[in-house]
Amino acid sequence: MGFGEIEYIPLETRQNCLIKDITNIEFGSDHFIVQHLNNIYKFNKDGTFICSIGEVGRGPGEYLYAHDIGINKNNNQIFIADGWTRKMNVYDEGGTFLRSVESPKNSTSFILFNELILFYCTNYISNIDTSFWLLSTDGVVL
Repeated sequence: MGFGEIEYIPLETRQNCLIKDITNIEFGSDHFIVQHLNNIYKFNKDGTFICSIGEVGRGPGEYLYAHDIGINKNNNQIFIADGWTRKMNVYDEGGTFLRSVESPKNSTSFILFNELILFYCTNYISNIDTSFWLLSTDGVVL
């Protein structure tokens, strides 16, 4: 990508979507999601704020820490991995919680492709057998 292809998108500023640092960003077909620590915000391509996705907590649809985020390009579902609780929450494109999928131990990052999830699991103290796991988007280990 050359400098001629970079586009500046000013993000809408509201009290409920203030961003100090961008931890991660993922692009969908007509929108993108921005992660600022444990806050996940969805914006239109023009930078207009749409909604927040999920929230911190221990209840259904909540997470303790958002380790990674992703968008399923086929259906615009939004995935948030929480390695501490060993789950991945799935939300529809409007931010409504759909389901949780159990994730492998110590999974802190993932890639979505072709209705599959490739997890990377940290193995700092050699307490797991493998660092990579392949699952369907419904949580079935392949």
